[in-house]
Amino acid sequence: MEHLQELIVLGKNLTVLYVEDDERLQQETEKMLARIFKKVLVASDGKEGLAVYKENHVDLVITDIEMPIMTGLEMSKYVKNINQTCPVVVVSAYTDVDYFLEAIEYDVDYYVLKPVNTQKFLQTLFLVCQRIEDMNIARSYKEEQLKAQLADERQLMLEQVSNCSPNPMLVYAENRLTFFNQAFASTFVELGTEKAINSSEGLSHYLADRMIIDEIIKDKVVPKEGFSLEDAKDSFNISVKTLQGKKVYFVIKSPFNLEDNSQAVMYTFNDITELMYQQAQLALYNKQIDSLVEDRFLTRTPKNDGIINKVEF
Repeated sequence: MEHLQELIVLGKNLTVLYVEDDERLQQETEKMLARIFKKVLVASDGKEGLAVYKENHVDLVITDIEMPIMTGLEMSKYVKNINQTCPVVVVSAYTDVDYFLEAIEYDVDYYVLKPVNTQKFLQTLFLVCQRIEDMNIARSYKEEQLKAQLADERQLMLEQVSNCSPNPMLVYAENRLTFFNQAFASTFVELGTEKAINSSEGLSHYLADRMIIDEIIKDKVVPKEGFSLEDAKDSFNISVKTLQGKKVYFVIKSPFNLEDNSQAVMYTFNDITELMYQQAQLALYNKQIDSLVEDRFLTRTPKNDGIINKVEF
């Protein structure tokens, strides 16, 4: 056969179901098929063949027509109802037009006459396997297109949702910048910034360069020296210079799963500037009040210690 080697290559990963009630012919054909296909499943009638098909992944069905209990054409009808794309090859000694019409009605893909010409049979199998290969390529291409479309839709949804938030947000996948929202752009982005924050390490350096040392809240924020997002906790406070001036952010670092299951990280910057300085002011007031109370009441010497000393408890 001209395409025998190609047939073997195409069939090496395929499973075929062969249904034949003639035991001798079944055994001989099974041996030939086993040299081509990864796995050969056999059955002796249509009912048994249908049961085998339902219990296994089958890429191709080869069947006789006239068999006890259920004919090959009847079985083919059920197979096509389960999976319309599964190729079916009918091998039969019957040349009656009614059989051809019935085979067409049941969406039988190929019809081979007995006695089987081995060369023609192998050529038919080559055509079938080539068709399966083409369908697999088309299916794979379609799946990749669908994945890309879903990824784009997911990205668009992420952008739409995050752009509604007043909090600056960034997403890194495999340590590369995937997205930042409008709030981040309006707060941080200057000329060349996007390139500078293209990786999480770049973002660490970018933030460290803009960190502000403020004596009032220095104990409430992460230190500038040695700052790294990789070493940072899942949440931390940071004081930085932005396009709108000095800001204090409560930064949340959270895992984020993308559509392709690659691990990503989202950084969300929550503005707590006003809250942080209000807390610092309240702490200062409390300290001043405590100092005032201590100065005026707690450290004053009693006027008549003798009276107190004479009281027995």
